[in-house]
Amino acid sequence: AGSFNRECVAPTTATTTTTMTATTTTATVVDQCSSKQTTGGDACLCNPLADCHVCTLGEDDTGALFGIECMACKNGAYLLDGECVEVCPDGYMSIGAGSFNRECVAPTTTATPTTGTSSGTTFPASSTMTATTTTAT
Repeated sequence: AGSFNRECVAPTTATTTTTMTATTTTATVVDQCSSKQTTGGDACLCNPLADCHVCTLGEDDTGALFGIECMACKNGAYLLDGECVEVCPDGYMSIGAGSFNRECVAPTTTATPTTGTSSGTTFPASSTMTATTTTAT
C-alpha cells in the first residue's frame, strides 16, 4: 500500500500446454478370472474393467494381474466388444435378464421365406422367373 512507487502494468495471461502421448500396450493372456478366482484358484479381480465378472488376465512387469478383455458382465451391465456398458448403443439389441451375462448384439436378418418350386428347385417368395422361348423357323 502507500502512495509512492505505484505503477500500472498490462495484465498477463499464463498459458499452460500439456502434451499427451497415447500408448498402446499389448498384453499376453496368462489366465482367466471368474468370480474373483483364477483357473488355479488364486484371488483375482478384472480391474480396470468396470462391472466385469469374467475376464482374461494379463500380467504386468511387477507380476500383478489385470483384466484385458471382459467375457461376462455383472451389476446389470451389457457386454459389448469386450467391455461392459450400462445401455446398448443404437443399432444393438439388449439380450439377457437379471444382473449377469447380459449382452448387446447386432440384429440379424432372417432368410426370405420360400414359396413354390419348379422342377424341384425352391425359389424365395421375392424371386421372379422369366422364361424365354426361342422358335426355329
